[in-house]
Formats: sequence, C-alpha cells, structure tokens
Amino acid sequence: MSFWITPILLVSGVGLLVLSTSARYGQLHESLHQLIDSGHHKADLLHQHLQQRAELLVRALFSLYVSIGLFALASLVGGIISFWTWAELAKFAVAILTCCGILCVLFAAWQLIKEAHIFLDSIEAQGEHLRHPHLHAVPAHFDLTQPR
Repeated sequence: MSFWITPILLVSGVGLLVLSTSARYGQLHESLHQLIDSGHHKADLLHQHLQQRAELLVRALFSLYVSIGLFALASLVGGIISFWTWAELAKFAVAILTCCGILCVLFAAWQLIKEAHIFLDSIEAQGEHLRHPHLHAVPAHFDLTQPR
C-alpha cells in the first residue's frame, strides 16, 4: 500500500524547478534595476521583454507551488485513507491529485519555455546593437546574459 508515497517523491524534482526559476527571477529583477538606473531613454523594448519574462516566471512559480501542494495533499489523503478499508478510493484520490499536480508542472514548463524565447529575443536585440551600434538605441553596458 505504498502507492501514496509516489506523489511526495515528485516534490524534490519540482523543488529543483522552483529553485532554478527563483534564481532566474532574481536575475531578472536585478536586470530591471540596472535598466532603471541606467536612465536610458530608448530602453522600452528591453523593459517590455523584462516585464513579459517576469509575468511568465511568476506564473510558473505559482504553478510549481500549487503542484507541490497537490503532491503533498495526494500523499496525505492516500496515507490517511489507506489505513481504512477504502483502498480503491485512496488509489483514485491519489491518482487524481497527482495528475492535477503533473498538469501544474506541465503548465509551469510551458511558461518557462515562453520565457526562454523572450530572453532569446532580448539577446538577439543586444547582438544586433553590438553589430550595428549606430542603428539601435539599446545601452551597450546593459547585458541580460550575465548573472548579477
């Protein structure tokens, strides 16, 4: 009757996603402060990219937190119910809650994929500025690719 342990084992993997996503969000926050402090008047595109990335990262973090809660709830419900004679009900409850948690992880992964594409757009815009500095007004000292 250890079927209820499986969802709680998934928490460590999701925890690693939370850790890495939080680090990305922290770097983005630092980049936004650098952009604000630079006072550059033509940094609208970078600001827009940073804002979009921030929204995606927050949605991903929220979804990951919900998935951790669902996995923990699935294990708790499965553990409690399995002590009674309702083993089939326990398996069903654990399966439903685990599937909901997995759906949250998939949603978070989708948000992180979208964020990565926006990040790539920012890098390409900076590369274009480096190749043709006279055509673009992105500040050269503002580098989104380096951690702060």
